[in-house]
Amino acid sequence: MPTTIGQAFAAAGLTPEGIVKWGTKPNQYSPGVYIVCLTNSLDAFDGKLIEAPLAVSQFEQWLRVCPELTLDGVQPTVRQLMHRVMGFWIPDEVILYIGLAESLSERLGHYYR
Repeated sequence: MPTTIGQAFAAAGLTPEGIVKWGTKPNQYSPGVYIVCLTNSLDAFDGKLIEAPLAVSQFEQWLRVCPELTLDGVQPTVRQLMHRVMGFWIPDEVILYIGLAESLSERLGHYYR
């Protein structure tokens, strides 16, 4: 069962302070919880993706940068690694990641870089 952004915050006893579009650093330097999601709505599932938006070139680069990476004890091919990551995708979910930061502005800046 999918979870809205509002439901996720409510389950933690928190109230969201707003939505920040990807690439925009908030002027919030205090600690806080953030959610990386596929929607602009606190209470809807618009934006969900049935399949993970994976880019072959990014996985190729990942394996070049981390040649010691293994999957089940063996160095994977690009396709094997992509297949494993796709297995974690939840097609009806809009939440990609929930995090806690000491400074929301600094942490989101790290994501954008």
